[in-house]
Amino acid sequence: MRLALMPITLIAAAAVAAPAAVAAPTGSAMPADRASAAKLVALGAKVEACSTVADARYAVFKGTMPSIGAGGRMEMRFALYQSPKGTLAWSHVQNVDTFDEWDLSDTGVSGFIVKKRVGNLAPATVYRTVVSYRWRDAAGRITRRAKRISAPCSQPDTRPDLVVRAFGAGGGKRADGLMTYGAVVANRGNGPSAAFNVTFTVNGVVGAPQRVAALAAGQRVPITFKAPACTAGSTVQVAADSSAEIAEANEANNVLQRPCPVGS
Repeated sequence: MRLALMPITLIAAAAVAAPAAVAAPTGSAMPADRASAAKLVALGAKVEACSTVADARYAVFKGTMPSIGAGGRMEMRFALYQSPKGTLAWSHVQNVDTFDEWDLSDTGVSGFIVKKRVGNLAPATVYRTVVSYRWRDAAGRITRRAKRISAPCSQPDTRPDLVVRAFGAGGGKRADGLMTYGAVVANRGNGPSAAFNVTFTVNGVVGAPQRVAALAAGQRVPITFKAPACTAGSTVQVAADSSAEIAEANEANNVLQRPCPVGS
């Protein structure tokens, strides 16, 4: 890719990553930022933008390199890495459009700037880029190599997290053999939840689901069910989001079980 006829060359390319459990990514070419060309002073890799908006998660990485000799050309290659937030387990993100390939400057320019935009980033994940640099002389020989790592772009986890806080039974056994069971369902995540189903399982029988309206982050709601009295020694279970409709920060904590008899 040959670029710009300026004292300092600039490219702007779009790229997108496809982390697990994230919808198909999208990207677009960035406009040339010609004003930045005059500011190039050193070798470097940086995060120029890091958007954490839930519906617009993206990062813009920028690499810069100065010329070290007349008549040669410069090359730059970006590699995208991601890590689950709170860990240091960095992994190379493969098959990212325009990443992992060398971008080439024009011959004889005094510096080179490359930008990459990565969209549709996953929540609760940290991203960074490793930029590799090569300098070639007029004969095409590589005379120098370097590498820099950008600062991270950290994406918060804005998903809901539905849990059953507590449940019990009250009112005693009725003439029809049914009892009233109650539970408290909470959203302890950082984002709102759409409506979802909650089900009780008593004596191995799953009752009809009860629909719970949308819950804001931190909100909790009491619900009640009528079901047969549980058999001593059996297990009573309450499951939030029993139809698996909600993408949550933690999918493993939706169910709460208690042995019968269930305390009030």
